[in-house]
Amino acid sequence: MVHIVSNFQQRSSLSHIVFRFDCLNTLSDQLLENVRVELSLPEGFMIRDLIPCPKLLYNDLRTTFVIVEFPQDVNSSAATFGATLRFVVKDCDHSTGIPDSDDGYDDEYMLEDLEITVADQIQQTKKSNFQAVWDAADTEEWVEAEDTYSLSAVQTLRDAVNTIIKFLGLGPANLSEKVAEGVATHTLLCSGTFRGGAEILVRAKLALSEGVAMQLTVRTTDSDVAELVTAAIA
Repeated sequence: MVHIVSNFQQRSSLSHIVFRFDCLNTLSDQLLENVRVELSLPEGFMIRDLIPCPKLLYNDLRTTFVIVEFPQDVNSSAATFGATLRFVVKDCDHSTGIPDSDDGYDDEYMLEDLEITVADQIQQTKKSNFQAVWDAADTEEWVEAEDTYSLSAVQTLRDAVNTIIKFLGLGPANLSEKVAEGVATHTLLCSGTFRGGAEILVRAKLALSEGVAMQLTVRTTDSDVAELVTAAIA
């Protein structure tokens, strides 16, 4: 069989994401050719390039890539992809790796779904003077969005803080990621940069209330990004 170790990373071109699949052939009596992963894309995404692995010998680790362009609609950029590994199998002598013939047959199997989250599209930033930056963002060049949420899946303020930071991919400021013992309320301050360069500032006011209640305020230089961030929590 082919063992797949998949991961994806975002490159600095800002308009696309690169899926990287590391493939290992664990069958000594099979040579694999044209090894590639084909994705089932949600509406708006486009495949810009697919780079297959031409040949995969026994116990050989090789890489194949798929380059996908994000949709123009920022609010459609968090999505799930279906993935199928496809390749040509040629039976071979396990001691030499030489194929029995030039003929092969197509084979495939389904991989786990891949997901692009909001956090995958945000680069953490650290603001040592967060309050000054927050106050300076109260201008016409910035957009503010605000909403309230009930975080029923978490039971402590510390868990809520960790979940928000991980889920949004933002960098905490002013040591606000640390929650004092025994408190019933807390304010998390964090920031980041969305692909394309839009700055994001977030203030999350948290309170214990049958789980954790949150008032989230987002200030950013892009109205679509503000909508994406607030909708991601819902």
